[in-house]
Amino acid sequence: YEAALYFRGEPVDYGLVRGDQGSRSEYSRVSHPASYTEGTGVLRAGACTLLNLNHPDCVTEQIQGPARYVSPIEFDCQTHHIVLLTDGAPSVNTSEARIEAMIGSSCAGSGSGKCGPELVQFLHDNDQNTTVERSNVITHVIGFNFSSQYIQDLALVSSFPEGRYAEADSAAQLVAAFSAILADILSQPTSFATPS
Repeated sequence: YEAALYFRGEPVDYGLVRGDQGSRSEYSRVSHPASYTEGTGVLRAGACTLLNLNHPDCVTEQIQGPARYVSPIEFDCQTHHIVLLTDGAPSVNTSEARIEAMIGSSCAGSGSGKCGPELVQFLHDNDQNTTVERSNVITHVIGFNFSSQYIQDLALVSSFPEGRYAEADSAAQLVAAFSAILADILSQPTSFATPS
């Protein structure tokens, strides 16, 4: 959902704060400052600095003021891709209503994976920048030490050109999976614009 907001140039949502501001939030991140405009800066407390973003004081890090993503979609000759790396099944879903509002319809299914296939399909089948033709987004999925029909189906929802699904059980296999996806992306016909 947050990646969709980025491609669409919409306001930053989950990227405004670190995770749930809980005890493990020092390992999550706010959205990168180069990815948005309008925010008035990043608030960090105590020993949280750019050089020590894993410090426990960083759990309260947050972007100040409203921020809006700068969409990487500029030209109709670009291709646009999301590569989802996961090591497990969906376990929390707080975006269902937000996704349904974005796609303009309700989602089928239930549980933590609800709305995932519909969002991937929406990104693939619709222009995500209303001023740029062929600004759809293709989703690829890598299962790291994990596989399920659900994550395989997410990649396959993007019909032609098709999203790629790969599995990796080691660092070497992970590099190979990313390399294969990037090779596919770069082999797709474009003019002079790089993929986003």
